[in-house]
Amino acid sequence: MDTHQEPYQTRIEQTEVDDELAFGSLNRLRIGALRLAGWLFSPPYLRAELVWLLSALIVTNIALELLPQPAAYWIDPSTSKYFSFFSTPFRWGIWNIVFLVGYVLVTALILNFLNVKPALMIWIGLCLYHIAIISDSFRCASVFYFRFETPGNCSTVHTLAILLAGISAGGIVWITATLRLIPRIQSESLTFTSESRWLRNLGRISMTWIGLCTLAVAVTVAIAPKPAWKPIQTAHLPAGRTEAALAYDTKRSVAVLFGGTSSWTQAGGWKSINDTWEWDGNDWSQIHPQHSPSSRYSASMAFDEKHGVTVLFGGMQPDASGQNTFYDDTWEWDGTDWQEVFPSQRPPTRQDAAMFFDPTRGTTVIYGGYYFDPKSQTTVFLDDAWEWDSKNWQQLTFNELRRSSSSAVVFDPIRQLPLLMDAEGLWSWQDSHWTPLSFSDNPPGRWDSQMVFKPDSQQMVMFGGFKDKDVFDDTWIYKGQTWEQLITKTKPPRRNGHNMFYDPTRGTVVLFGGLDGGTIYGDMWELVQP
Repeated sequence: MDTHQEPYQTRIEQTEVDDELAFGSLNRLRIGALRLAGWLFSPPYLRAELVWLLSALIVTNIALELLPQPAAYWIDPSTSKYFSFFSTPFRWGIWNIVFLVGYVLVTALILNFLNVKPALMIWIGLCLYHIAIISDSFRCASVFYFRFETPGNCSTVHTLAILLAGISAGGIVWITATLRLIPRIQSESLTFTSESRWLRNLGRISMTWIGLCTLAVAVTVAIAPKPAWKPIQTAHLPAGRTEAALAYDTKRSVAVLFGGTSSWTQAGGWKSINDTWEWDGNDWSQIHPQHSPSSRYSASMAFDEKHGVTVLFGGMQPDASGQNTFYDDTWEWDGTDWQEVFPSQRPPTRQDAAMFFDPTRGTTVIYGGYYFDPKSQTTVFLDDAWEWDSKNWQQLTFNELRRSSSSAVVFDPIRQLPLLMDAEGLWSWQDSHWTPLSFSDNPPGRWDSQMVFKPDSQQMVMFGGFKDKDVFDDTWIYKGQTWEQLITKTKPPRRNGHNMFYDPTRGTVVLFGGLDGGTIYGDMWELVQP
């Protein structure tokens, strides 16, 4: 044999040996994997009753997270800030629920096909995890998950939840021991046979509990109050308009609507009107009084509950040449005719002033507004306040002035003071100055919105308005302590310059008209809160 060929031959033989070893290692890996898979998915399996028990625990966990969700969640899940025990956001809505239900099904499927030894470890771990999560749902927090928990009783409730969690954990160990699944603590005297009545019923009890939890969630969804803005259809309706004056006459139970602007043209600008309408809770009626204020929009109006008349002040009217006329006249409506009143002193001309009746003073108060000064060619924003006692205007003194216009204002009978919303937020009038109010959740500041007090629910309702280029279509309620955005199934299109009032005949807040860009609305809506 050629000696020069020996190294080459040796290398060939070594390569064959390496290939055989590699091939053998691969076979051993394959065989090991097959044996492991065979063992993992071979009998004996975890008892079906235990799988149903774990499924019941997980479904309980899901139900405890879904049941306390506010009614708004079932209308618009995207408003939720919560996360599930699986860290999935509730804002996913139905997809979050599908994911959690899928987790239950996949877990049950895996445990049904795994060998009892790995399945038991997974089962015990998941049982203890969900028991701990369930008890943690009742912990003390700044915001309570369940309505029956309060700062005074949360420690007791949480302690009881932890105690029940401990008992449940002990029950898990006891069940596994009696089923001879934990050899070191088996007890012949306590061992259940496959024919044990309690054991046979364990699966049925778990299935029944799963059904009850599912039913509880379904009923909660079905009966959850779903507030909605609903259109009102009437036989008669004023022309669409914005910046009209409106006040509710509590003596005659009618809403009084006057003026506004109904259209805009390139040549003539905004067209103001001076018609008078009344709403009786069912339909509009146009009134044709002998006397009437001149056409105008952005006038201020409020009902004087002490003297039983509707008071109107100011406003603005553009003429054909494009010049604006600002008014400082005072009118009263008695249900039959308009009467101009000539007091010895009066506030300066203005439009878009805030106006309300103050029952604590027994007077009608006007605040802020603005006018255009042709001499200086500037817009003058006002920070003065005046009150009307049916005979004369008297200026009120402020320790801290605040210029404001196009602001929503309403008298809060709960706190016995006026509230004002402008682009910088919510303000209250206290001790002759405006005080900013801050809450954990504030509506964005805005101009030209509307606020109404709803006496049956003792809450303020605010809708719409604008700030910069943003026009709002959101609804907020204020109950004296916190603001909360009210999520509704349906709502009016976004707008500002609309009118809004509480109608005791219908028991709802009613909205009319408004403006969004070039669209002037003439529709009516009511807020229905079940």
